[in-house]
Amino acid sequence: MAMAIDQDQYRALLDDLRDESEELLTTLFDMPDPQWSLRTPSAGWDVHDQVVHLAYFDDMALLAMTQPDKFQIKADGAVAVGPDWVDEISHSRRALPPSEVLAGFAQARAALLEAW
Repeated sequence: MAMAIDQDQYRALLDDLRDESEELLTTLFDMPDPQWSLRTPSAGWDVHDQVVHLAYFDDMALLAMTQPDKFQIKADGAVAVGPDWVDEISHSRRALPPSEVLAGFAQARAALLEAW
């Protein structure tokens, strides 16, 4: 059974996401680089991996909304990597400095929120 939400509920959800995003970004901006290698509850992932993951899927969500054909091509390519494709997203970006990962996430989240 699908649940519909009205405009006020939708706006409230977006406001919550904006607030949570601001809180997360503030925390990340204040985090010293060595803490980016701290492990997270996701097996084998650290903070750096998690932020890469968030940025990647924010970008993909925006692409799906704005350019569905291009999204499909990228999604097919990602899945073609094999069963570890999600891990590969983070592993392929491990050399990026935290500042670059953070800037990418901040930009991706802002663009996605704007589109929504």
